[in-house]
Amino acid sequence: MSRRDGFDLSKIIDEYKESKDKENALKKVNNALSENIKGYMYGHDMSSADSEKYTATLTKTDTESLNEDLAIELIKENLEGALLNTVIKTKEYIDEDALEKLVFNGQFDINKLAKAKITKTSYTLRVTRRKEWWYIWTVIEKIV
Repeated sequence: MSRRDGFDLSKIIDEYKESKDKENALKKVNNALSENIKGYMYGHDMSSADSEKYTATLTKTDTESLNEDLAIELIKENLEGALLNTVIKTKEYIDEDALEKLVFNGQFDINKLAKAKITKTSYTLRVTRRKEWWYIWTVIEKIV
């Protein structure tokens, strides 16, 4: 590549690739370490743990969605005619706004879709610097 304009594209590509390889290697190591920490904390019913420098916090997140095919069948079993047509469309997807209105107006029992609910649980690990009096004092001394 030309260096006439002071821009060595070839060198930058090489640096980028080498840096990206390092990033990917670190990501693999960090993912494994994170899974080990999460597994240990989950297995020991811990929500936080401290090291000399850091605090690790484990939080649980549940996300819910519907098995749409099953939900469509359940709605078809429990609604008919005009009400069914407002919720199930030609392509057979659920109009969530229409379903919400029916539930709100008491025309459809949302509990009938319980079999179609999919719950996904994930655990998030966050590691932050420990805030102890000696650390805070050190920061204050640096400021003053």
